[in-house]
Amino acid sequence: MRNIFGVTKGRYLLPAGRVNIGELPDVAAARETFEETNLRVEIEGLIGLRIWVMDDGEHNYFFMFRARLLSPLSDLQPNTNEIDDARFFSREEMDALFPPCFICYHAILPFMNILMGMSFWIAR
Repeated sequence: MRNIFGVTKGRYLLPAGRVNIGELPDVAAARETFEETNLRVEIEGLIGLRIWVMDDGEHNYFFMFRARLLSPLSDLQPNTNEIDDARFFSREEMDALFPPCFICYHAILPFMNILMGMSFWIAR
């Protein structure tokens, strides 16, 4: 999905958002995916966690989950209040988007490596 706000405006990202008070991160991931793309997913497990310390000292925790698509692809519809495009990409298309899709690329590549039986993560 392509974000329309903030520092990631114009970049393709994975569905994301904040966890509501009392909400578990995996439930938030499924909710945010639906809110942003109109697609229902079932969270199958945690792939990774990243902590990002902001300049002001605030800590953000980024959870990446493996999910199974429950909705038909024809249900894909971007929530234009937050994003202006939502789609699936082939690996070749992902490579063509680099670096504009830098954040997404570095988030998805480790996931793709897990699926392909490899075990390395990109470190910065």
